[in-house]
Amino acid sequence: MSKTWNSKTRKQIYDKFNGHCAYCGDIFHNNFTIDHIQPLRRDLNNEELLKYGIERGNNDAENYNPCCSSCNSLKSTHNIEQFRKVVGSRINVLNQTSSEYRAAKRFGLIKETNHAVIFYFEKQGGVL
Repeated sequence: MSKTWNSKTRKQIYDKFNGHCAYCGDIFHNNFTIDHIQPLRRDLNNEELLKYGIERGNNDAENYNPCCSSCNSLKSTHNIEQFRKVVGSRINVLNQTSSEYRAAKRFGLIKETNHAVIFYFEKQGGVL
């Protein structure tokens, strides 16, 4: 079951970061998705949430972020700190699974850094 937002709500969410993805900062040209900052966790019942110490998000406006489709897909049901770890692990995953990535790195087209993952909303002074 997906949530449908009216045009006023979508505009407010879009404007939250001036048409940028809250996570990667990409500019939305035509379309954007709406992310639940604290995931709804429909995959777990209340007993499981309690067992694992997980908080269920809600459909309140404060729990929405504008998000590009690739960040929304990668974030999935992760909270912000879990998502930060997922993004930070991508270089290791690419080194293990992508010969194209490793070749591009050998040819100097990609330079890996050890920078901490800082989301766009954090660079903008946003606090969630």
